[in-house]
Amino acid sequence: MTKKIGFIGLGKMGARMARRLLKAGFPVMAHDICSQKMYTLQAAGATTYPSSRELAIEADVIITMLPQPGDTEKLMLGRNGILNDLKPGNIYIDMSTSSLELTLRIYEETKTRNLKMLDAPVSGGMSGAEDGSLTLMVGGEKDVFWECRAIFEAIGTKILYTGPAGSGVTMKLLNNLVYSVNICALSETLALGESLGLRTEQMLEAFQGSSAGSYCVDKKAPTYIIPGDFSSGFSTDNLLKDIGLAMALTGSNNYKPVFCELAQRYFQTARERGLGGEDNSAVIKVFRALINS
Repeated sequence: MTKKIGFIGLGKMGARMARRLLKAGFPVMAHDICSQKMYTLQAAGATTYPSSRELAIEADVIITMLPQPGDTEKLMLGRNGILNDLKPGNIYIDMSTSSLELTLRIYEETKTRNLKMLDAPVSGGMSGAEDGSLTLMVGGEKDVFWECRAIFEAIGTKILYTGPAGSGVTMKLLNNLVYSVNICALSETLALGESLGLRTEQMLEAFQGSSAGSYCVDKKAPTYIIPGDFSSGFSTDNLLKDIGLAMALTGSNNYKPVFCELAQRYFQTARERGLGGEDNSAVIKVFRALINS
């Protein structure tokens, strides 16, 4: 029997992921606080519900893709949280980039209610969500992972089982830490090269396939930095949220992640300069201003 999927959170990523599930033949029931987003997905074949609780009652699997851990906490554990509406044996998959502490707290709650849970955040951006080529990092019970494998295959091409509950979100946060350092390093280097008279396009051509090659060189810079259009993509505000959640992973450990703290500082400067809503690669504007000051 094909599982009925309830998808909550139809933002830039969520709506595209839900459409991939529809395309794969899954019955998708959807909810978002924005009615227009629900109408759009309804036109693609989804059934929409005016409330998350009504959706939860009907679904076999609940997937959330929400912007902030606080949103997930309220939805799942709040006074009207949907954990109360799920039936024993139902599966909850959080594909948001959330906090480790909250993920483990929800996981413990699901166990007491005879529910199943996976934390399965994704990486690959809107283009990956659009064409179904996302990377998924999945934590939780291994048998539940295999039970949901077909769902993951509809959304991504690289599907990694990372271990017990919380390991998926931990892996994603570390991934975003590496990314944040990379995009800062590339932005600083490009800004420096521009000040020395080099063309941005030619620098990227030189870096591609060389020891300086990376996702930032191959995808981010050509998409945003070259055209100078930062109006879409993964915002500075959202990346700062993820950096903060990743820094919290150190817990009582006294070590301070040096490069990550530097990246955090430059993204905070970008936000202070009004770039919080722009794609995070807009941090190059900060480096250009510093180098040319």
